[in-house]
Amino acid sequence: MAEAEQSGFTFVDKRRVSAETPAASAETQAEPPLPPVSEFHPSTESEAAHQAGLPQLAVTDRLLMCIDILHQGAWIAMGLVADPATGRVERNLADARLAIDSVAHLVDQLQGRLDEPTLAELRRVVSDLRLNYVHQSGR
Repeated sequence: MAEAEQSGFTFVDKRRVSAETPAASAETQAEPPLPPVSEFHPSTESEAAHQAGLPQLAVTDRLLMCIDILHQGAWIAMGLVADPATGRVERNLADARLAIDSVAHLVDQLQGRLDEPTLAELRRVVSDLRLNYVHQSGR
C-alpha cells in the first residue's frame, strides 16, 4: 500500500456500506429504474429503414446456406473437425449420416435452379462427405 501512495494513487473501497445505512437502501440507490418497454422496441419506421439496407434472400440462397451449415455439421459429427462450441473432437456417425443425407437431398432439390458448375461443386461436396463417412465408419 505504501508503494501505491508513493506513486500518487490511492485506493478507496466504495463497496462498503456504513452500519447506520440499511442494506436495502444501498441496493435501491445503486440501480436506476428500467426504461419503458417501448424504448427497447424500435419503431416500424426505423425497422423498415434498417431492413431496406439488407438484401432479399431467395429460397435457393437460403438452401445454399442450409447446405453449408449441414456440410460443416457432418465434418464435426464424423470427428474430423473440432466442434467450435466445445473445442472437442467427438464422433457421432448417426448424426453425420443424417447431415450427409440432408445435404444430398437439398442438392437434389436445387437441380434446375442453379447453374451447372455450382451443381457440380455441390455434387462433389456430397461425394466427399460420403467417402469420408465410409472411411470413418470402417474405423
